[in-house]
Amino acid sequence: MAKLMRGISVCMLVSLSFCRGDSFLSLREMENLFDTEQDLVKAVHSYLKLANFELDIIKGRYKELSRIRSEIKDPNKYVENPINAYSLVKRLVNEWPATFNLLEGSEPKQQLPDSSLLKEMVSWIVEWQLENGVSAETMAQGLLNGTLPHAHLTAGDCYDIAVYCYHSRRLQLAVKWLQETHLKIRDSGDNTASLSAVLEYSFLAKCLTGDLDGSITAFKSYQTNQDSEHLSLLELVREYELKEVQKCKTTALEDQKVKASERMHELCEARVRYSRSRLCYCLHFNNPILRLGPSRVEELNARPFVALIHNVLQENEMVGIIQTSVSQMGTLAKGENGPVLLTDETLNLRLNRRMSMLTDLKLKVFSETNQVSLIASGGNFSSINDFHSKEYELSTQGLPLGKIIYFLNEPARGGLTVFPSLKVAVAPVKGSALFWFNPLVNQGFESIQMMERGDCPVLLGSKWVMTTTVRNKE
Repeated sequence: MAKLMRGISVCMLVSLSFCRGDSFLSLREMENLFDTEQDLVKAVHSYLKLANFELDIIKGRYKELSRIRSEIKDPNKYVENPINAYSLVKRLVNEWPATFNLLEGSEPKQQLPDSSLLKEMVSWIVEWQLENGVSAETMAQGLLNGTLPHAHLTAGDCYDIAVYCYHSRRLQLAVKWLQETHLKIRDSGDNTASLSAVLEYSFLAKCLTGDLDGSITAFKSYQTNQDSEHLSLLELVREYELKEVQKCKTTALEDQKVKASERMHELCEARVRYSRSRLCYCLHFNNPILRLGPSRVEELNARPFVALIHNVLQENEMVGIIQTSVSQMGTLAKGENGPVLLTDETLNLRLNRRMSMLTDLKLKVFSETNQVSLIASGGNFSSINDFHSKEYELSTQGLPLGKIIYFLNEPARGGLTVFPSLKVAVAPVKGSALFWFNPLVNQGFESIQMMERGDCPVLLGSKWVMTTTVRNKE
């Protein structure tokens, strides 16, 4: 009401400014007075609209609270139940202050509790649970005798209890409450807790209880979760736990590597079907040079982008590269076949300009010096991942946008380049270039894992390749 009166007072001052002694007002001045009244009507309407909106909120809140109070038949039994008691404190801490903010001039007769009482309630719930031998499932699902319908625990409540159990060294109990939190998020769509945080604490708690398999499963789920931007391990784990946690993490990563290696073997040995080209097309990017001689592209995967670009190298270029590299490899230790740097700077620059044109990278792009390798017949499966997480590498060398593998010849058999997670296998095509974009370090573990690649053994003949990383230095 005070806001409304202030608005009306301002409008009245505006109307009085048009009075000039005993003289009559002009038509224009009368129109201004008419507009003033219209503004007053609008001010009253806006006030009533806001007042009605706030009143509807208060009515709804009153109706809900009346329903809750009607469910409570015996106050003593009600507060003896830890879930009911926790619900009461939550209402007083989180909900009632907002209600009083809508009631102008009204203040509670007694001071409302603050959030510290909620933390004490979490501690009391855990102690009560241990004393009475009640499972986390019974309490989380509202099955505890005497729990009223309104007093259910949310995913956020279960998470708070789990975190308390973790930090008070009740690790088995923490695992149980984290499981209940996960179920509420997954089955009920309850987003009052972060799935990433739940998975991270699950990894830590299971690791420290000796459940290695469980910790590996939780670690994988955490790393592939879109929301994985929670606390770091150092923030969560005390010094004496770091060694044990690192062991679990290392085991989990090794397990991932083993599975990736198995997928790579399946592709190399053709035990699983791999993806064929999605699209084949000619590109020119409206470039006059490419319009005269467009390049043929096989798109192998869209997101992330992987493509084989044909006819990139000329015959004389490939012969020259191999001959120069053979003489350089003669200086290497016995059994080593590179990589050696392509020392022809003119050719390096020409190839970099050519690939910049073919990929249409509208950036100040530069590449590392091309490196040539000879892969002889036989050998083992090898895998690698092209991403950089060290800040100094990014700042000094530039962001690794993509990777290029030039195929300088075709082995008689074998020598495929495979991407196990994408189920993409690429046979070497002489004169072509395999190009893909690297996942950036902030795109998450799942994107990085998708771009893991491997080289299948050469079964007959040999394989000459030249590789380079395309970088952008800001």
